[in-house]
Amino acid sequence: MAAPLSRKNKRKSPFHKGHSRHKQRRGRARIGLNLTAMIDVVFLLLLYFMLATSFADREENFQLDLPDPRASAAADPFRLEDPPINIMVQSRGPAESDFIITTDEPALGNVAGSSDLYQRLTAGRFDRGGYLFPETQVFIIKPLHGTRWEHALEVFNAVVRAGFDSVYFAPPDGGTG
Repeated sequence: MAAPLSRKNKRKSPFHKGHSRHKQRRGRARIGLNLTAMIDVVFLLLLYFMLATSFADREENFQLDLPDPRASAAADPFRLEDPPINIMVQSRGPAESDFIITTDEPALGNVAGSSDLYQRLTAGRFDRGGYLFPETQVFIIKPLHGTRWEHALEVFNAVVRAGFDSVYFAPPDGGTG
């Protein structure tokens, strides 16, 4: 067995009461925040922003495009937009009247030619006593592949003569441009 250590040779264990680490911890000064100075700075900033801020409303002029109140009473808010009516044109031959007109609107029925289309559209307008088409109705003329330009233009003119302004051309089907 080992001989007990003398007082000179005796090493202090970390668990011993007089260990130097414990003395160092007790001897250090604790770091703390000085709340008084921080509160003073917060109040100074609060006072600065309260005095520097203007709480009065500035007078400004905003331009707004408001709808006419008389027009809104006449407009129906529940009215849905009418879908566009497609009018397909297909040439059958070189003659001026050798083309076929078909539509996706069942109320127009079988159209015999551009003059028949004109009469049906004129009779169906709301403002002319009809019940089918409002004056804002959109028409899309679709010349099918191989349709002559004169035939598509004749159908366009019939729709415009009937008093409709929203008439557009779609690109020809099957063509490259």
